Amino acid sequence: MTKRTDSTFEKGVFDNAKLIFCERFTEKSDIWNLTRHQHSFVELLYFLEGGARIHGERDDLTISVFDLVVYPENYSHSETVDLSHHQEIICLGIELPGPSGLKRIHRLSDVGSQLRWLFVEIHAQAAGNYRQKYTLLDHLVRTLLHYINQAMEAIRDIQDPISRVIHFLRDNLSKKITVDKLAEVANYSPSYLDRRFKERTGLTPIKYLDAIRLERARRLLERNDMDIARVAALIGFEDPKYFSRRFSTKYGISPSRFRSSGY
Repeated sequence: MTKRTDSTFEKGVFDNAKLIFCERFTEKSDIWNLTRHQHSFVELLYFLEGGARIHGERDDLTISVFDLVVYPENYSHSETVDLSHHQEIICLGIELPGPSGLKRIHRLSDVGSQLRWLFVEIHAQAAGNYRQKYTLLDHLVRTLLHYINQAMEAIRDIQDPISRVIHFLRDNLSKKITVDKLAEVANYSPSYLDRRFKERTGLTPIKYLDAIRLERARRLLERNDMDIARVAALIGFEDPKYFSRRFSTKYGISPSRFRSSGY
């Protein structure tokens, strides 16, 4: 039997989970609290746009678009946010019937956008006014918490070195990543990592990183709410022109034409 750690929720706490706070806000909203604070409930932040630095009791995390932050109840934290750039966040407060079991902040990278739909739908339903509203909300909140817990368990259970590297790549797309750093994550030599990674994925680690960066860029461009230079920066390309060349090579169309054509 696997021993439970503080990297997942306590068993059974989802059954009577209640949504007590739900807001969707931007950099222009007046509800920002950038001072150190804490809540008596579990707080979930999903970054539809923008990013932040998260400062906890023992954590200091960089958050970007499509990232989810999970704050345990009664956990002191603060955020540093650049409000001169567009931010769009959905914040949920979840009251649980007992202790969550979490002892630290968690960041989950929603690369496949599985969680995004649930956050958007919970916010939409919370704004409605109909007879079965709270029954549906309770179901959506429990479903969301189960998905989050499943993602936490997947991260906790990563033992295979190549899986650790893949997770690290997907979680750090906006950062400068070197082969030496990836070899450190895997505890392999760079040459051995390159060979093992290619056996698993068919690509070298750097080519794999390039592929998932461009895939995320494609999804960001579909949203049509940020300029191409911003998209490039969010996925780790410092030079927008170089990003455009790489995107065109990958998809056979420039980023600007991709966006305007409505792909």
